[in-house]
Amino acid sequence: MNIIFLDIDGVLNMYGSSSRTFMKPYGQHIERHLVDRLNYICKNVKDLKIVISSSWRNDMKDLQKQLEKQGFKYWKLVIDKTPFAYSGKQKPDKTYEIKLQFRGQQIKKWLSSNKIDIDKYLVIDDETTDICGTMCRLIPKKYVIQIDGNEGMLHKDAIKIINYFKEL
Repeated sequence: MNIIFLDIDGVLNMYGSSSRTFMKPYGQHIERHLVDRLNYICKNVKDLKIVISSSWRNDMKDLQKQLEKQGFKYWKLVIDKTPFAYSGKQKPDKTYEIKLQFRGQQIKKWLSSNKIDIDKYLVIDDETTDICGTMCRLIPKKYVIQIDGNEGMLHKDAIKIINYFKEL
């Protein structure tokens, strides 16, 4: 099985033109042409499953509705979402330790908690400092594709993702 950990903001919409993405009527915050690229990946990667690692995972039914409204054809490949951050024990200074606060921690927790046979996995995100960067280095960079959040997922990104899964 091949797994994609999928972010939404900056991947399937663009920060560079907030009037085109964030200020549209409900259900149009995801860009159709970027969803088309996700469809292309889903069509061309064998045995692919998707785990949502985006903050959009708060409401999976709404995410499904918005993705399908923009033409997503492969919701059946979405198998799960990464765990949320949670508060741990209270420290002596009466603050709480936050566990799984970084996306890399959430992905690592999902990988260790799900005992499935994974051939390859790839994280698709526009912000990677909390995955494989200065804030958190739990996921090696070779398993991360960084998308330009101003553009969203480009065709060249989709090709790179497909080729990654085709490599032996």
